[in-house]
Amino acid sequence: MRWVLAPMVRADIAAFSGVNLGGARALANIHPLGGRQGQDIDGAALHSVVVVGPVGTRVIFSAAPGDDDWQERPWRAVVITGKHGYVTAEGKHAVRIPDIELFDKPDARRTDPDFEQDFPQVATLAEGTGWTYGRAGRLRNAIASIRIDKV
Repeated sequence: MRWVLAPMVRADIAAFSGVNLGGARALANIHPLGGRQGQDIDGAALHSVVVVGPVGTRVIFSAAPGDDDWQERPWRAVVITGKHGYVTAEGKHAVRIPDIELFDKPDARRTDPDFEQDFPQVATLAEGTGWTYGRAGRLRNAIASIRIDKV
């Protein structure tokens, strides 16, 4: 897994090997001075995720390992907005993604098989609006990099 961290970002990521936040769990903590603690996330076994962080934090799950063409490959951005998602018991803002390839409510614990739909599609990161958007394609078990920045 390749990590691309902007300066002074903070996030906690819980990655799951199964849909609906099931299966093996890996926790990673990103600290503002660029440090990363916790377990290494296996992108080849990532189906669902929980992202916790300050409002304005954006986490991008990408199928491309490099910097050159990552926006031309499948990717999904998740933004902590403060209006979407939920607040943890510790008072932190969070978003749940029960299936990395499908669009559900930002606080959903399970994906709804009766209303499966893609997340909003954009051509570039700059065109994205809302709490989640990206470029469709195979993301399950195919995450090669995680990028974290501020919007």
